[in-house]
Amino acid sequence: MPTLKRLAETRWSAHHDAVNALQKGYTTIKEVLANIKGEVCLQAKGLSSVMDQLETGIMIETWSVILPRFHRTSQSLQDAKLDVHTATGMLKSLKDFVQSLHSRFSEFEQQGKDITCCKEYQLQRGRKIKGNKKWDYGDAEDADANITPSEK
Repeated sequence: MPTLKRLAETRWSAHHDAVNALQKGYTTIKEVLANIKGEVCLQAKGLSSVMDQLETGIMIETWSVILPRFHRTSQSLQDAKLDVHTATGMLKSLKDFVQSLHSRFSEFEQQGKDITCCKEYQLQRGRKIKGNKKWDYGDAEDADANITPSEK
């Protein structure tokens, strides 16, 4: 299992390593957080709670696909022998790759459900807060009424 480290670097590789360690060690990390006692127990419970959210699982799965590609592209762009035409092609390819990920959302969503064992979005689980009717013009709530949490 990869080692979890504090994310202090700005390199793509550091971000990839962090997400990779979290993805591969998800269950073990959750178990460790559940067994923490003492002064940091509350912090551990908070982290565990965030890890239980479907949104967290989706982000882990999405970034685990995005970051390796960004890292490889970044490394290639730093090659002294790289010409402008090839660099432009690589950046266009990266842009197309990122845009293609939108069509894979349901795949990431399912993987997020699998890793977190959570089937509902936080919006579905929390209580609905009603706005002040005196100042409610109806625009925002009506616009969101027909949008599922997955679409949001």
